[in-house]
Amino acid sequence: MLWLERGDRLPTVAWLQNALNADPAVVVKHTVDGDYGKQTYEAVKRFQKRHDLPVDGVAGPRTCEEILKLTDHQIVNFVDDSDSIWFPRKGGTFGQHALCCIMKMGGDLILSIPNQDGRQLILNGLARRAAVGKVALLRIYSHGKTAQQNLTLGRGGYHGQQGGHWDYRKMKFVGGKKVNVLFSGEDGGAMNSENMSEAMIFMSKLSRYFAPLGSLELHGCKTARGRKGQSFIARLALAGGIPVTGAIPQNFVAASKPRTTLRVDKPSFTFFPLSMDLKTWSKSKVDSAALAK
Repeated sequence: MLWLERGDRLPTVAWLQNALNADPAVVVKHTVDGDYGKQTYEAVKRFQKRHDLPVDGVAGPRTCEEILKLTDHQIVNFVDDSDSIWFPRKGGTFGQHALCCIMKMGGDLILSIPNQDGRQLILNGLARRAAVGKVALLRIYSHGKTAQQNLTLGRGGYHGQQGGHWDYRKMKFVGGKKVNVLFSGEDGGAMNSENMSEAMIFMSKLSRYFAPLGSLELHGCKTARGRKGQSFIARLALAGGIPVTGAIPQNFVAASKPRTTLRVDKPSFTFFPLSMDLKTWSKSKVDSAALAK
């Protein structure tokens, strides 16, 4: 499911606009440019009214569930819940909160397996869904840091913290003890700037599953921070031929807050194939025939 609202400028907004244009009730098609402005806001409200949904102009989970029925597309979530094994915390871990929220919203889920190649888990999960050309959005939920998106538990390569709690004043975990057992890029546990060749091969294999206006979101913390992080995002996007979005700050999830969990925290950074901007990419990818059932 999605959570899109007025003011958003994202690849997923372009997909939403194109899907709304496929509604038989739409007489005048509106512009597909990735900008959730007044035109899209009003189009969503009209759609909600026709389908007896709360009319608020926000493309939330219930609205997106109905919009997906206009297409044969899928929104897929890869969730790494294995931090609950290594980093149990009072109130739940990042993975537990993401998993609970996705399950409550009824989203399509690929669950990680500890000590496995996360890249292969994603590819296998999409293959089982016969998802070639049908993924509107793939989200990856796991921990991250600058120029690194974790996928699943591995060995070494990432400092974590076991126990303790999050201090909102200091904006960091306090207490507990540091451990060094997670997310090695070498065994498929992560994509990072040190294993870019493997990550780019993975992205090239992944690309076949995306719809014309499909995109990838990395929900790890700070993956797009600084020049190093943005270069990492750009190289993934160029290798996969799809837009990739990552968070610049800490990225929060909460089981009871779908708006928080289903969105990459702002400010975010998106890189588009061939170094296009959002508007140019959106227009180049419009393909109404691909959305027809």
